[in-house]
Amino acid sequence: MKAKKISLIIMSCIILVSSVLVSATSATKTGDVNGNDDVNSSDALLVLQHCTGLVTLNESWQVAADVNNDGKITASDALSILQIATGVNENIITTNDQTIPTITYPTPSSTTTNKPMTTWVTTTTQANISSISATTSDNNAFSYKYIAKDKCFIINDEAYKKYGKNELYDEIAISANFGYDTINIYFPYKDKNWMIQFWKGKYGMVLKGAEIGVYNRSISEDASNMLYCSVSESEMLPVGLELYENNTLLFARPQRNTRLQTGFIPGDSSNSGNSAYTSKLKVISSITFNDEEMTVAFVGGLQAVSKIYNNVDAINANDTNAGYRSFTFTEGDGSTPGTYSVNGNTVTLSWS
Repeated sequence: MKAKKISLIIMSCIILVSSVLVSATSATKTGDVNGNDDVNSSDALLVLQHCTGLVTLNESWQVAADVNNDGKITASDALSILQIATGVNENIITTNDQTIPTITYPTPSSTTTNKPMTTWVTTTTQANISSISATTSDNNAFSYKYIAKDKCFIINDEAYKKYGKNELYDEIAISANFGYDTINIYFPYKDKNWMIQFWKGKYGMVLKGAEIGVYNRSISEDASNMLYCSVSESEMLPVGLELYENNTLLFARPQRNTRLQTGFIPGDSSNSGNSAYTSKLKVISSITFNDEEMTVAFVGGLQAVSKIYNNVDAINANDTNAGYRSFTFTEGDGSTPGTYSVNGNTVTLSWS
């Protein structure tokens, strides 16, 4: 299954995992990378962090991380751990003469269930705004702030800049009950390869919303490395965002210089975040680029888009096209889904 997909709770999970003392405990079974006698998304995140150089696993943890027993620790091992933890692979797997038992699904409530996360439903259909943290600490990656004039919550993009974007984040996101559509636009500019990623959908049991992230890396970077870095302050771009549901405006975020433009509002927790729901959401975005060269390069990347990826659809299927549906952009008014318009160095686009 191809990995595609970023988001709030994933970054907070990374912070939590980073706080683990990576040399204090010896892993006892394959997949149990942090040695807590359980195999879950925290183990997958540790493997991903090891692959991207954020942490270094000790020898015994590296043995546990090598799920496919090929002598290497890669994103494929992290994905295998995630699939076991989320129930995609419910069979008992034996590698390195150790056994990983079938995982019982946790739930967002006090009731235990063995149903996949994507079928979770609670009796609360409208999130309570008062339950959403209003902290505005510059260093808190799980920080929300309500913007009254925009009628939505936002997150602190400064706190996320050190994490960048890795394709595996979108696979891990479902373990936190994130279900969304995403599109990646790739283009070269100056001495770097750039990626602008768009998301829309369900964020946990509380929110629905959209995000736009701006990332880049050296043009000489090994193509096998899935990590893109968040742009520096001097590279940030003016990005605007509007989110609609069934053609009704939910909120509008005006253009601002940013590396991560976001907007979230309380949502219906019964939605799974699959494409049956997310296709009802429409995003209109405007991005102003540095110059004509950058604008032309982005439009070229936009025209190369052929599919939208949905992480919930992907984890519920097993074929090579899992999670993808056809979608393209053509020049037009920029407000009809699948169109874009160019005005100087500002590109306005819409997708659903």
